[in-house]
Amino acid sequence: MHITPPATPVSSMKTFTTRRLRILASRVFDSISCIFLVNQAITISRVTGLIIDVRPISALEDVFEDGKIDVIDLLNENITLIPGLIDTHVHLFLHPYSETSWNDQVTQESTVERVIRATIHARNTLMAGYTTVRDLGTEGAEDSDVALRKCVSGPSPMIPGPRLFTASRAIVSTGSYGPKSHLYPSVEGVDGKHGAEVADGEAECIRAVRRQIGAGADWIKIYADYPIRARSAAVNPRMADRDLPLFTRRELCAMIETAHALGVKVAAHASRSETCRLLVDVGVDCIEHGLFMDKEALLAIKNSPQRVIWSPTLATFAEDGPYSQFMRFSKKSFQEALRIGDIRFGCGGDTGTFAHGLNASELLTMIDYGADWRDVLKWATIGGWECVRGIQWEGESGYRRLQAFANAALKAHVDTSAEPEAEIEPFEEIGEWPLGDNDVPLGAIKPGFAADIVGISGDLMMDGKEALLKALGGMSDPFHPPLVIKAGRVCKLNGKELV
Repeated sequence: MHITPPATPVSSMKTFTTRRLRILASRVFDSISCIFLVNQAITISRVTGLIIDVRPISALEDVFEDGKIDVIDLLNENITLIPGLIDTHVHLFLHPYSETSWNDQVTQESTVERVIRATIHARNTLMAGYTTVRDLGTEGAEDSDVALRKCVSGPSPMIPGPRLFTASRAIVSTGSYGPKSHLYPSVEGVDGKHGAEVADGEAECIRAVRRQIGAGADWIKIYADYPIRARSAAVNPRMADRDLPLFTRRELCAMIETAHALGVKVAAHASRSETCRLLVDVGVDCIEHGLFMDKEALLAIKNSPQRVIWSPTLATFAEDGPYSQFMRFSKKSFQEALRIGDIRFGCGGDTGTFAHGLNASELLTMIDYGADWRDVLKWATIGGWECVRGIQWEGESGYRRLQAFANAALKAHVDTSAEPEAEIEPFEEIGEWPLGDNDVPLGAIKPGFAADIVGISGDLMMDGKEALLKALGGMSDPFHPPLVIKAGRVCKLNGKELV
């Protein structure tokens, strides 16, 4: 094995010039098996943005391939590599309610201001090690997330940010959501601003789903229950706080069936156990919050034929403090799910209700409530992709497609031609070129998966939970990974932002 370094160590440079990048790492987390691989060489194609080879360094004849490959050598660094993290529930167009209330953000901040804020939030998210997010509603910023997705996508994105799966405008029923006028409480919205799209009856529900998908949404978000009677709080506080169903079974079926027919999954905001059981029964893909879920609802999720994923958004409730009933109920439901076992989780904290860049608060809260740290890393990586990915990746056909990606990547690695086309051709042969940012495998450091990689300070293999907690910081301290790579592009190196 030839391991003579190049004249200028790549780790001290701010530009990478060859079409391939190789990372030498002493520890790599395998998110599928939850084990660690030691002394690995990860080879990345910056032409395709995919990982094309992972093998022990000892199996390489020439680490630097006679200067034809850039190398980041982390062997002497106290760093563990993990796949890029995935947040399954964010709102990039919101900022913390402790700064400005939801109502004031929607009614008093212009769409231009909110878009500018979202670009800053996208950067903060990426630099905190989150290379993919699912935005579950712009909350009054209409379809701005579709335009933002365009700006953070592609081999040369306009601005730095994570891969962005969009849901645009959530769907609600008449009278259920905000903002609401104090002078005209029966009028939907304030000054033309609506927090979500209103639809009633099967025909309107189908129309709303088709309109949003036609506008470019990756996901459909439904509010399945909500405290619709909040305006009666002064005289009937308990009913005002109660989450009530917003749609009939037939309306829910109409929306979910329409979305699935168009190749789009559905996520539903729900708190009540009865609502969650109904959603599972009518074929929803993901449940968000699930604050008051009981054992029966959790078992329904576990045994669902569509393998429903639950994003409990623990971090947003933990923000309310230990004396909050919401925090207590969310903790109770999550711990009951852990006792039941084999429930699929998404790691999304409802980021935006608290600061972007603090996305790892959800991981910290899950661990604090008793989840094994290895499971949490799995849920936040390969489990995150299983949550946000499109329908085309599900089932046997999705598995075959994943294998085809792996085979094409390995074929691209074998060809040492200096021409970039050599790495494109294997994907052309299987009909997968050009690649789309949101239509490639994510969440694992394996051939055929996106080259989304994050370095965590510390030895997770030896020090485990303690090392992870130390690296992730606290609930009010952003995670500062020393290395962030998205789609083969080095965004952060040695803790310094390069984009």
